[in-house]
Amino acid sequence: MPLVTLSSLTSGVYDRLEQNTAFYPSSEVVGNINDAIRTINLYTGFLRTTALLGSEPGQPIYDAPRSILCVTRVDYNGRELDFASLASLCHSRPRWISDTTATTDSPVSTWTPMGIKRILLSPAPADSQVEIKLYGVAEPVPLVNHSDTINMQAEFADMIKDLAACQCMVKCGGVVARDGMILYKQFLTRMKSLKRFRRNVNPAFRVEIDKGVGV
Repeated sequence: MPLVTLSSLTSGVYDRLEQNTAFYPSSEVVGNINDAIRTINLYTGFLRTTALLGSEPGQPIYDAPRSILCVTRVDYNGRELDFASLASLCHSRPRWISDTTATTDSPVSTWTPMGIKRILLSPAPADSQVEIKLYGVAEPVPLVNHSDTINMQAEFADMIKDLAACQCMVKCGGVVARDGMILYKQFLTRMKSLKRFRRNVNPAFRVEIDKGVGV
């Protein structure tokens, strides 16, 4: 993906604000750009990262590091684990809290999200410091300086500009706020058309629902 600078994003937002730097200070525009990046990244997961953990004997639950917003996949000792919802795991392994690879004589085979940043391995590892590799949506690094860059496709850059400009405009009320909502509708239209957005709703983002099915 190409590198996009904060300078180019700021310029695009001001184009939508008719270059009104007096009414929309740079600090506000940059803050809204960073907010828009976080929002669109949560919707699409266009920023991805990995993190390594080490297993602890008998410990089934692990926390993802701050660099990961949402876990989407887990590998254990180089092998991808199957996903299971918490309700499904409780049904298939009612003793998951105490089951280990030693007591069940079976390898770690399943991962389950417990919230957004915590995962459960089943059965729990009996060995220490076996590699657990987490894949997930990355926490964006805030853009501060004009030369700061972020990797993204052009379509995401345009949506960030639309959403950031909308956030600036809606505070004004009246005709300006109305025009800002036009930008917001444009942003929603682009978001709905993204194949990446539709793909990430299922199965990349795991959500527990009443029937215990991963969505």
